[in-house]
Amino acid sequence: MQRLFSLFLLLILCGACFAADSPEVHYLITLQDPLQHKLHVQMSFPRSPGGDLQLPVWNATYQIRDFAQYVSNVRSGGVLLKKTNTSRWHLDPGADGWTTVDYDYIADMPGPFGASYDSSHAFLNFAMLLLYPVEQRATQVRVEIQNVPAGWRMATPLPAIGGVEAGRARFALHARNYDHLVDSPVEIGRLTEFTFPLAEANIRVAIDGDPADFDREKIKTSLQKITTAATDWMKDVPFSEYTFIFHFPHGPARGGMEHSYAAAIDMNADRLKSDYSAFESVSAHEFFHLWNVKRIRPRSLEPVDFTREQPTTALWFSEGVTSTVGNYIQLRAGSEDKARFIKHVEEAITTLQSRPAHLWQSAEQSSVETWFDKYESYRLPDRSISYYNKGEILGYLLDLRLREVTQGKKSLRDIFLYLNEHFAQQHKSFADSAGIEQAVEAVSGTSFEDFFSLYVAGTKELPYNEFFRTVGMKVVRTTSTTLDPGFEAVHNFSGPLIVIRSENPEIRVGDVILKIDGKALSNDLEAELSQHLPGSQIHLKLRAGDGSLRGVAVRLLGKTEPGYRLEQFPNLTQQQKTLQRQWLSGDKCPADCSESSR
Repeated sequence: MQRLFSLFLLLILCGACFAADSPEVHYLITLQDPLQHKLHVQMSFPRSPGGDLQLPVWNATYQIRDFAQYVSNVRSGGVLLKKTNTSRWHLDPGADGWTTVDYDYIADMPGPFGASYDSSHAFLNFAMLLLYPVEQRATQVRVEIQNVPAGWRMATPLPAIGGVEAGRARFALHARNYDHLVDSPVEIGRLTEFTFPLAEANIRVAIDGDPADFDREKIKTSLQKITTAATDWMKDVPFSEYTFIFHFPHGPARGGMEHSYAAAIDMNADRLKSDYSAFESVSAHEFFHLWNVKRIRPRSLEPVDFTREQPTTALWFSEGVTSTVGNYIQLRAGSEDKARFIKHVEEAITTLQSRPAHLWQSAEQSSVETWFDKYESYRLPDRSISYYNKGEILGYLLDLRLREVTQGKKSLRDIFLYLNEHFAQQHKSFADSAGIEQAVEAVSGTSFEDFFSLYVAGTKELPYNEFFRTVGMKVVRTTSTTLDPGFEAVHNFSGPLIVIRSENPEIRVGDVILKIDGKALSNDLEAELSQHLPGSQIHLKLRAGDGSLRGVAVRLLGKTEPGYRLEQFPNLTQQQKTLQRQWLSGDKCPADCSESSR
């Protein structure tokens, strides 16, 4: 029965997508033990002279994460394979024909950046899980997933089919090559699913979570507005189907991961209810990545090298300016009003100016050094800035300068239309920051050398008012009282909150914060503390480096910190009014943007 089922799946997939006699690398993934998060992988492929097998050391997120730490017992024909480095195995030369390799894998890293399997679901990022024959990375790939609990369904952007075998579900999917495969996440479980049309394409939504924790119709409406606004802004729908995968657990959950035809997003179920705008923000950001990063790509990231760090100076644009556009998309969609948009800008400026490292680390340097982000201490305010943060601000300032020098005829949107036409749609990559500068100058007809040398490559203080005056606004320094718990803590992806600096002798560097006031963390520390007042007390549950647990009571103090606010001029010129209306409409306002046209 198993042979017949496998043959049936193979014939359908190959007949539908590929020539039947095409060489392929085959993977069979068995869901073995949900309590131990254990998977078994069997791979088979045509023998090649090289013989090496590689597992990526990173994928999508810019950190060396050594996925091979989760792999064990790698064998071929019952013989253990020899490792040549931490993530590569060697096969001795053999006779022509097919080679089969087996190994075990522990999938216990939840979130959009991980691979996880438990009694409730399985989420697979294949770059973490599947070795590839080094000389056959471009070969077509077939994956079968077996021993799936009955009633579980699968969501993935890949061509896939499923069936039932001996009371268990079994799925098969196909990819053009290994790179296509690892750019395609898989979610399997008791999913809530729905679809909706977008132009001539289709949006698929799969949710892993308790239906009582989310409003399906509210989510559908939000995503319809966001995807419509984004494709309208870009004048492009570069897919026939796009898949959103959402996880809404109780407990730590944050962040999203973009893919060419999908996005995987995690959000704590309680936060989804209390801060729905955060859901819309991350959805808009990840969806826009299907252009910026996935199709509009810096040359330094092409081709992807899974075996080493791959530095680039362009993440301030690829990630940071994606946040800029994400906020414009929300304006255009109506999911964010002007007051909240301006608040986002103010918070971004305050964040950057509060980090002493902005005086010496440039946006480009932050991009290159992102490989240090896995070290918690690197993210201290006096050690680094975030290219997300400064890139977002640079996106606003670049947009304002473009509007000024072209009298409102061009904006940041035109830069992306240019990059899409001249690079993405031509299957070309751009030359990092220099390529962005070239695109800006081609669109505007004006030199932007000073902007890029001083503010992108350099660390000169950003002259905010020089840019914001063009829309009749100025940045005013203020002060505010914030909460000081006596320590600092950061997340790494969707992982735990880890203390990186402490003035409290009861709280040590390296402690993991598990709960605040008996509740699992759903957000970053600042957001968690924002619900309290100075002088109040919180109770922390901590896990020390040796695994021991303890409780600590912390009195929250108040401290005065500088902040920044955008204020409007009392009297605006007609040009300032026009540019401001264009800017605060996400370019939805017509070109002349007169009062009567709104």
